[in-house]
Amino acid sequence: MGRGIGTELAVLTMTACLLVACSLSEPALAHSGDEIEGPNGSTPTIDGRPGASEWEDAGSMTITVEGDDCDIHFKHDRESFYVAFDIDHGHSTNVPDTRVYLDVDHDATDEPETEDFQLYINPDNGGLRERRGDGSGGWEEADIEDWDGDWDDGESDRWSTEYDILAAKLDDPEGENVSFGLAFLVYGNYGGVTLWPDSADPDDPSTWGDITLAQWEDPPDPDPEPDPQGNNTDTNQTGNQTEEDDEEGMLPAVGALGTAIILVAVGRRSS
Repeated sequence: MGRGIGTELAVLTMTACLLVACSLSEPALAHSGDEIEGPNGSTPTIDGRPGASEWEDAGSMTITVEGDDCDIHFKHDRESFYVAFDIDHGHSTNVPDTRVYLDVDHDATDEPETEDFQLYINPDNGGLRERRGDGSGGWEEADIEDWDGDWDDGESDRWSTEYDILAAKLDDPEGENVSFGLAFLVYGNYGGVTLWPDSADPDDPSTWGDITLAQWEDPPDPDPEPDPQGNNTDTNQTGNQTEEDDEEGMLPAVGALGTAIILVAVGRRSS
């Protein structure tokens, strides 16, 4: 019976160790599980009008706002993270706006912390505005810092916004690929709201998605190949292991040998 209990304890211990190892080697996603990639691309003109040619190298998605399509584009140029919203309906009230939510330190807390930001553009309600997590579960108004944007609502059947979010806003990230928490929000004319991810809560960063800015920095150059070392024949036992040095090293050795022979011969004659 004692042997059976020992075996059960061993199995339980091994199972616990395996569970711990798995949790360390494959951590759970920090956010909702929705992941996108912002490619390295050209620098767009931030004028509120996302032309097709300047955003063709961006990542893109389409969401629906009050029955109309909204195309969202995103990319970076290693100095800024860029986002554009192109909304297929007019801007006829003071309600519509677009928003970008950032979890800069990627800690996915369940309420806004001081490293969580809400950047938004509303043409009829202050233009560009910024809010920052207050660390107590809410948001507080903040000065516009380390980002810029513009909008165009001049057409009756659509309106659009563009964001230029500087590296400093992302805490000057380093590395070949840079990741942080992200969510998008769009309000329609009648107060309808659509988010990405669609299950996100704008006041709960743990429900936001994840974005990776690919090729933020070039990978380091590989180590250079070592210089060739000849045939590694140490003919004169100098320890340098190179054929070239051996050939040069033989000259003083030959000279020393000749001197020794002459001294021996002189000694024999004198004796």
